Amino acid sequence: MKSFYLSFALGCGWLLSPESLVIAGNSGGRLGWLSLVFFAAVLLLISICSRLLAHQQLPAVPGKEFIILQKLSGTIPAVSLSIAACLPLTILAATGLLVTSGYTFNEVFLYWFPNFGFAFLLLALLTLLQLLPEKYIHWAQICFVTLAAGGLLFLSLYGILTPEKAVSEIVQQPAHFSPATASSLLVLFAAITLAPQKQKIHTLVPLAGGTIIFLWMLASLLYVSPDRLADSTIPYMTAARKIMGDPGRQIMGVVVISGTAAAVNGLMLLTKQMCFSISPALLPQQGRRWLLPL
Repeated sequence: MKSFYLSFALGCGWLLSPESLVIAGNSGGRLGWLSLVFFAAVLLLISICSRLLAHQQLPAVPGKEFIILQKLSGTIPAVSLSIAACLPLTILAATGLLVTSGYTFNEVFLYWFPNFGFAFLLLALLTLLQLLPEKYIHWAQICFVTLAAGGLLFLSLYGILTPEKAVSEIVQQPAHFSPATASSLLVLFAAITLAPQKQKIHTLVPLAGGTIIFLWMLASLLYVSPDRLADSTIPYMTAARKIMGDPGRQIMGVVVISGTAAAVNGLMLLTKQMCFSISPALLPQQGRRWLLPL
């Protein structure tokens, strides 16, 4: 159980981020009930891919993706693809997520606290966290994911058990198919293969994380009109307020900040793991701990 929960915490940080909640909410608004069908299909696909990556014939070590790419395409393409996949995503996505958490903290909890001040404060704390031994980073990640997943699951179940409209109304809603919107659901599962050192990827991680998002999409559709979900830049906050009023808004504020911390911390771990996989001889363990975060 401990092995599964650590894998869940490390693999589902991005899945519980505010950016993922925006994609889930907008997709639900644009596709209606079809979003649940497409999301279930994506969830099945990612689960199969995760199971393939955990195959016993593949090396059971961190950074196995780089080893597979290296064998298939050579060292230089493998290095280029690995850096392009991790480093820009970590820098750009972390910037956007931290800004979102800053605005959320300002608007939900303390109006007088500067938006960017909180974003920089959270960035500083997460960077300092990277300087600690890895076991403490893992425990922090478990705390972040527990808060985000627990809050989102509570709001989802509350919304499903006390729906504002019947489930039949969702099924009857007209849904317009959009390949771009359907394919955007794949982005929800970025970094799902991140696993702790000396531990295999748990194949149930995508299924567990995807179930939480699936329930949240269903709860959102039961309370908010598709048009409003599709056009909103913060559909998660709109749905939370409709489901539980101001307490729901505060719970979602905790979810957003915890999800941001989980996503940024997970991306930092993923980048460190990738860099060490590329050049373990040039970058010893202590160098990875002290130099890479800065």
